[in-house]
Amino acid sequence: MSQVDPPILASESCIFIPDGRLRLKTEVRKMVKSFTRESSKETILILVSNKKTLPPLGDHHGIVDLIDHPIRLLLDQENIKVISFWDNRLKNLIYDPSIYYHADSRYKNVFSFIPYRVRKKIFRVANPEICSRYFHALQIAKKIRPTFIITHVDLKLALLAAKFLPHSKHVYYYHGSILHNNINFQQWNELETRFDGIVFITKSVVEGLKAKFGQCNIPYRVILNAIDLEWAHPEKRNALREVARRQWRIRPEEILIIYAGRLQPTKGLMPLVKGFLNAYQKNPKLRLVIAGDPARETYGNFQLVDELKKLSSHLPDYVVQYPGWLDRENLQFLYSAADISVLLSMPEEGEANSLFLMESMGFGIPCIATRVGGNPEVIEDTGILIDPLNAEQELSRALEVLSSSSIREQFGQKAAERAHSFFSYQRVADELLDFINSLRLT
Repeated sequence: MSQVDPPILASESCIFIPDGRLRLKTEVRKMVKSFTRESSKETILILVSNKKTLPPLGDHHGIVDLIDHPIRLLLDQENIKVISFWDNRLKNLIYDPSIYYHADSRYKNVFSFIPYRVRKKIFRVANPEICSRYFHALQIAKKIRPTFIITHVDLKLALLAAKFLPHSKHVYYYHGSILHNNINFQQWNELETRFDGIVFITKSVVEGLKAKFGQCNIPYRVILNAIDLEWAHPEKRNALREVARRQWRIRPEEILIIYAGRLQPTKGLMPLVKGFLNAYQKNPKLRLVIAGDPARETYGNFQLVDELKKLSSHLPDYVVQYPGWLDRENLQFLYSAADISVLLSMPEEGEANSLFLMESMGFGIPCIATRVGGNPEVIEDTGILIDPLNAEQELSRALEVLSSSSIREQFGQKAAERAHSFFSYQRVADELLDFINSLRLT
């Protein structure tokens, strides 16, 4: 590691420095004083959560791709820089270091000597490693001197950037669906005061904020997520379908229902299996695959998986399958074999923009989902929406409707048309740039 100056940590009245000396001037003032807004070209800085690394590493799927693809599409039009967090696998990756910067934990040992309450007060988190990464990210951001800072996911990091880099315009890009449940009036006031704009990925968040706080005065834009439409395409499904169905032991006359994602109660897996078993009694041609692995989740629920398996333990193992986590190749095979996709999101956690639903639609698979969060915005009239409080019974009825191949084909065609006309990365890039341009005028 190269030699660097010891970090300066701000408190309300003094500065803590590793060698124990005190200075009267706070780091906040130091940053503001040395920061200049003038630049030969406007710079948009993308600041990413401490758990994410860009450019994507290996077989990434999900939020990293959602962030990175629009960035690449905008590089020809805008001067964009990205700060994410260091991962040792970057040593084996070729990328442009003039675009992608990385914050690391070089100050971890220093922060471990700072009192807990001081770390918590300044950084809103006490973990020394996270404090170090936040601090290093702010150091890099200060040198970049961005006109705009768009912070994805991490609200603590977004608030820190707004505090230490006040001459930039700040946009918080929220990727969830229950922000109104996670913040209080004081925090919402801080968001409205410190930020110039917010991006949501579902209008249900806006509705929740207005219901709780009575208003949403900050400029905002709802930008639905996107998927890889070359990977999720009806032609790919048709080409792989025969081989894929043999791989999953599905006969031509059988109907394969799938779910792929986190194995958590809030994904409605219990009513999914129970509803399937009810429908299976009437139609023994139904099959179910639930793909996911609690071992790969932060809070893996192994007990839930055991309980789900017990529900169908009296049936042959090919009726309900639990293959675990699937890489992109095998996931594409699962989509290609599938006839129906089901996501029974529960209200307590909500649902933003399910990539599982969006990818299913991209392949032309009809979907059944609960009326929760962004599910209705994603599906619209291309699938069947059901009540989350009566999911088990309504799922059984919906499966009965979709037992007709002609109805599945109609829904699937409409789903593919919507996906391929609206779920592109280019649309996300265009809408984000349009929002930034609107903020430039304020």
